[in-house]
Amino acid sequence: MDIQSFFEQSCGKWFCQRTSQHLTYNQSEWSRTDVWIELLPNHDQAVVDLCQQQGQDAAQAVCGVAVRWEGFVGADPSKQVGRTLLVPLADGDEDGMGSLLRQTLKPQPITTLACYVLDDSGILTIVSEEGGMRIEEKAWFVSENLRLRSSLLQRPGRFDTTSFFSEIRVGGAS
Repeated sequence: MDIQSFFEQSCGKWFCQRTSQHLTYNQSEWSRTDVWIELLPNHDQAVVDLCQQQGQDAAQAVCGVAVRWEGFVGADPSKQVGRTLLVPLADGDEDGMGSLLRQTLKPQPITTLACYVLDDSGILTIVSEEGGMRIEEKAWFVSENLRLRSSLLQRPGRFDTTSFFSEIRVGGAS
């Protein structure tokens, strides 16, 4: 499986449950969210624009992945919404490895350049570093309609937050 195939397999509507443990404060948090994932061609204008904004060669874009979500965190009745654009870049001749542009538009506009590795067992690992923080995320498919993810946020000298996500596909792309 290559990075484009991984994201193709991710397309559709997903119901996501997340549990997070804030290690610094010894607090837990949960959320339930609907997530929509859509594959974009590498020549999509949003993909090209993001590459250009970040000084990356748009010809290296493998594809684009538009992700949007809406849901609830804990008992807070207000709905949280967000949008992210992912653009994996083919770096050199290394199969299964590359860079990943991530532009989150909501809730806060943030753009990062991460590294990804897609190993032989189909586990995608994304590592990003920003402002002294390191985030390592993993995603893998248990079956066609069940995907799991985990993340670990590390601040200088300490682990901060760990999260586990279970995602069940509930529909096709929309």
